[in-house]
Amino acid sequence: MMRRTGLKPGKPLVRRKSLRQVSAKRQAAQAGTSKAKRPKDTGPDRTTRQLVLERDCYECFCCGAQVYSQPYSLQHRDARGMGGSSDPLINSPANLITLLGTATSDHCHHRVEQRGVADNVAGYWLKSGQVPADTPVLHWRLGPVLLGHDGGITQVGRAA
Repeated sequence: MMRRTGLKPGKPLVRRKSLRQVSAKRQAAQAGTSKAKRPKDTGPDRTTRQLVLERDCYECFCCGAQVYSQPYSLQHRDARGMGGSSDPLINSPANLITLLGTATSDHCHHRVEQRGVADNVAGYWLKSGQVPADTPVLHWRLGPVLLGHDGGITQVGRAA
């Protein structure tokens, strides 16, 4: 089989960029000074993450397993969407719960990411129009609770 190229007999090869330009880009990439943009971090800040973990006692909100030595993640009950959201409440403690595993592993977070009806009824993920601070979420030990923007947790039907 003949291989086709853009080369023509008798036509000279022409370099588009000088060797210096190519070399400078290569050196910058190797030194880590490339001007490639870092992806924007759209998750909660460190303080909020710590507040949510402490509120949830470093346990999975669904099953109660300790997350100390296992993969875990914070679930956005109201999804932030691809590329994040400009809404500051999207990373509020009322919208975040600690779940065992990741969105792609075989644990609670993976199950919740499948968007099953039972997990919506439990409040682990919310449909459009549901407000995290006003929608109860099922805690493995406490039962239905409301999560506050300040990191508080209140059992439904009981005084604080």
